[in-house]
Amino acid sequence: NTDVFSRMAIQHGTSLVYPLQSIGSHITAVPNHQTHRHSSLKTRFLVALFGTFGLELDVRTLDSTEIVELGQYIAMYKQLAPT
Repeated sequence: NTDVFSRMAIQHGTSLVYPLQSIGSHITAVPNHQTHRHSSLKTRFLVALFGTFGLELDVRTLDSTEIVELGQYIAMYKQLAPT
């Protein structure tokens, strides 16, 4: 399930047994294709931080404001988890 609110429970349970670097977590598109829920880009970013972090959405569908916001979140991720 890629719904951000469902992912919180899934990732929490998984983290009890596996290390964070083994948990795939991505920013996904809204509305969610399974639950049809909407969530903010910020919420999806924060949940995606709890694991490997990635993007699982078509960035061409984002408006200019969302692209700027996403760029800021990616920069913040790079500060928090430098390679």
